[in-house]
Amino acid sequence: RIGMSTIKGLAVAANLPLCGVSTLDALAQNVSGDQLICAVLDARKKEVYCGFYRRDEDGTLRNVAPYRVLAPEQLAAEIQEPVLFVGDGALAYGSLWQELLGPRFMRVSAHQHDPPAAAIGLLAAEQLLLGEIMDVSTVVPLYVRASDAELSLGAKKDLGSKQSC
Repeated sequence: RIGMSTIKGLAVAANLPLCGVSTLDALAQNVSGDQLICAVLDARKKEVYCGFYRRDEDGTLRNVAPYRVLAPEQLAAEIQEPVLFVGDGALAYGSLWQELLGPRFMRVSAHQHDPPAAAIGLLAAEQLLLGEIMDVSTVVPLYVRASDAELSLGAKKDLGSKQSC
């Protein structure tokens, strides 16, 4: 939230367009080949954020499933074909996935697990060319999972409704 507020302020002050690039997209952008790619970030709490991608015949990267947050074991249970993993989640849970997936688990080289600035710039440039500019006054970060504060508030509301019955 702090980062979003900062970038919105800079965009307004400099009168520049604002584009949003997903970290998962940037990770996947840095991977070549035609295999299924799974970009994964360690979401803490024994969960990962993930996105699945494939390249078209022309090399264009396509997101083939919605972003999700789930347990690493649940992610492994859904994988039916060889997948190339990228991101810090692949480092955190690589041993588990190697055990659960066997030859279906592949991981990129160690230097590819951080999103490169070039991939972020390329994705932002594509958005600019397509006219996909965000409205600074209404843009908000994409949250795949509720924050701890939201979860805590929801639990308190549930507890309050149970007590009033």
